Amino acid sequence: MDGDNNGLIIGDSILPDIFTVKYCQDLGRDAIILYLWLNMSFSGNGFDPEDVKALRIVPDGDVEKLVSELVSHGLLNRRDGKIFLEDIKAVEVEDYVKNIKARGTDRDGLEMSSDEEQRNTLAASISKTFYSGKMNYTFYRLIDKCLYEYKFDGRVCYRLFEEGYKNRCQFSYFQMEKLASEWYNKGYVTIDKLDEYLGMTVQIDKITKLAGKQLRKHLNGMDIERIERWVRDYKVSAELVNYAFKVNEYRDKINLIIIEDTIKKWFDAGVDSLEKAERFEEEEHKENSRKRRITKKRSNSSWKTGSEAGIDAAPAEDKELDRKNEEKTAPEDDNVIPSDVLGMFGGEDEDD
Repeated sequence: MDGDNNGLIIGDSILPDIFTVKYCQDLGRDAIILYLWLNMSFSGNGFDPEDVKALRIVPDGDVEKLVSELVSHGLLNRRDGKIFLEDIKAVEVEDYVKNIKARGTDRDGLEMSSDEEQRNTLAASISKTFYSGKMNYTFYRLIDKCLYEYKFDGRVCYRLFEEGYKNRCQFSYFQMEKLASEWYNKGYVTIDKLDEYLGMTVQIDKITKLAGKQLRKHLNGMDIERIERWVRDYKVSAELVNYAFKVNEYRDKINLIIIEDTIKKWFDAGVDSLEKAERFEEEEHKENSRKRRITKKRSNSSWKTGSEAGIDAAPAEDKELDRKNEEKTAPEDDNVIPSDVLGMFGGEDEDD
């Protein structure tokens, strides 16, 4: 587009409907505006960030962030040092062909297989339950992708939309597809594995809220990863974590490392319930009290060892020095008579 052209802009920019249906609602306002201008200005041509800045549509400091947002949503791609508009219609066709191949619907005849009948029943149920019977066709495509490409159990596919509805992202294809891909990559394709994962997720959410309340702070990503490890490796419950905070109340300051040390100590001792943890702490308290009584009794006793009385044993080097002094004063020969004894009987030449 010529920036010096002052003529009327009466041309048309072709924008595929798939942009509105599949991409638009997942983008921020500035990203949408920028995409419209890029589609009008650089359709079929490569460009770079400086070209985008020259449009003066968004602040220069936001260009890279907005371009990255459009790239992450599949609307732009980078290659050979340039940025290009993605052909989203071609991408849609490719996905459709890939889906058809995954479904294996290259047979003769018009009758539906039992798999297709089950798919249609499932899709109708999802549409009625989560979209008031008006589900966009892109989500029918997502259902097919889950069933035929990801090989999800039908109940897992239904649970995907249930989770999307619970998290209020069921109308976002981008977020729903991202969640489906995450489950697939983690192997949650059967209902048993998914239930185990979702059960862990519930515990992680509960413990995260509990720990944040106890510590009076918003937990960051590293904190949440630590809590995920508690649930995954130590099979800890929210009740156990709450009790771990309780038994550490005597400390001046509590953090998640201290709580983890307590949880690990319980885990190593086979503690896997609140009742066992309470018994463990009671027994440990009794043992610590017994040791304190013994220590106190020794400190109050009239008889004390040298170390208890604060008297240190003679250093080894002092003992060695005493031994050497004794050797210096001792007679060199057991048969030699000391001179003071000889003096008692007079000198050698006295009779001469």
